[in-house]
Amino acid sequence: MYEVPLDDLDRKLHRRIRMTLAGSCAELNKSKEQTDLRSYFTK
Repeated sequence: MYEVPLDDLDRKLHRRIRMTLAGSCAELNKSKEQTDLRSYFTK
């Protein structure tokens, strides 16, 4: 059985998770900025 070093696997997995989290955070910030702008203009 071929064993992948857990370190390498962890690194790849964590990078993917971090990218996904960063992406969703960016999306959240984008929509938050849009609602902030909207509420600013409707005042």
